[in-house]
Amino acid sequence: MKTFIIENNLYCGQEGKPVWSFLPDSALCNAGKPFFIPENADSMTAFISPAIKITRLGKSIAPRFSKRYYSEAAPAIHFRDMGYREYLTRHGLPTDMSQAFDRALIIGDFENAVTILGETPLSMYKNNEKVDEWKKDDLTTTIDELFPAISASNTLKMGDYLIPALSIGTEVKIGDNLELKLGDKTILNVMIK
Repeated sequence: MKTFIIENNLYCGQEGKPVWSFLPDSALCNAGKPFFIPENADSMTAFISPAIKITRLGKSIAPRFSKRYYSEAAPAIHFRDMGYREYLTRHGLPTDMSQAFDRALIIGDFENAVTILGETPLSMYKNNEKVDEWKKDDLTTTIDELFPAISASNTLKMGDYLIPALSIGTEVKIGDNLELKLGDKTILNVMIK
């Protein structure tokens, strides 16, 4: 199983082909469990995005067929050690160690994709204060356009996940509580420990 995270698709103003990174299976964590900041972390940042579940095998998918490959999405929070990421980038090293650690991606309950990927923004609240937002309209490459880009060089398999873009993010520390809301409804709650 693979998790594709599109790195240059939101709030960046960049043009060109989508760029993605991968997460291992061990980075996935189901909702209802706290996030434990790794002992060696410099500074932890939480990013929000929908997680789209791939529902069939596909390679070289045409844009008009993209919708056949997903029907469900869930709220997700991806944690990255941005201090360490900055160090790795500055030294020309791969950034995987700053984002692909155990339990780095917490995924909520899956619902109909139309619900999660609709017009209502996904909002993150930290300790009851709104700190971040994810909107489909801010994507520079649409979700249906991402499938051809990824599947040109990667076989998509049932059970893979696509993170179409990450939000701006907010720094978190031990004791914080994160809530993801769709409109007024809380759809994911995570304690930071």
